[in-house]
Amino acid sequence: MKKWIASILSIAMLLSFGVSAYADTEPATESEEENGVPYTGVIFDTDRTQEFSEEELEKIEEKLASVEALKNSPVQTRLSKFTLPGFTIYRQENDIYCVPACVKSALKYITGNVYSQSSIASAMGTSSSIGGTRDTAIAPYMNQKQSRYTYLRVDNPSANSIGLLSYTAIATNDVPAFMCIEADNYSDWLYPTQGHCLNVRAVYTDKSKVELADPLGGTQLGYPYYGTCPTYTEHSVGDLARICRTLVW
Repeated sequence: MKKWIASILSIAMLLSFGVSAYADTEPATESEEENGVPYTGVIFDTDRTQEFSEEELEKIEEKLASVEALKNSPVQTRLSKFTLPGFTIYRQENDIYCVPACVKSALKYITGNVYSQSSIASAMGTSSSIGGTRDTAIAPYMNQKQSRYTYLRVDNPSANSIGLLSYTAIATNDVPAFMCIEADNYSDWLYPTQGHCLNVRAVYTDKSKVELADPLGGTQLGYPYYGTCPTYTEHSVGDLARICRTLVW
């Protein structure tokens, strides 16, 4: 099937939205934290081109139409939260597996199938030689492994975009989103990272906050804990806009 390059589509038609994502990895050692070495599991690819089949483009047009309708809808006066019921975040199995862990979590929720993080990593080109997984690989791989929802990547999203696009994925389509972040210091995030992926698993009706599921949760004191009964951490979209490099929604 013929492929169409959609880098212009992802920017112009998405009304200047931008996003980010992160994935499972093994926790850093104490010495790494003491030395201030940031986590790295996401590589921000220099080639930002997105390619889609004709069928995928038709679905994307529908997505964009729903986003436009949502933008023009009345503001919700009663605040509530949309959460993906039964969503499970898997802990990343090594230092560079944050993306494979988040992809595993998303595919389990959408399809019910459980794939190993190693098989996901192999298929996505995850490698220690490059320091993880390219952020541009997330949407194509998710679209290859399931057909219920067509994922699209947005770069450097604004706060409004994070809320609106997360709402579209979670509340409208019942699927998790992916956020890739980059944070230089502890004032911006719980830990410094040169590239980390998380799942977005809940959003408020006013789109002011989202709830993140971190594959590094519970691996260090003060990180959002997860386990048999995971808890998740909420963040305002304004705070996240400072560190979000890629949103896959």
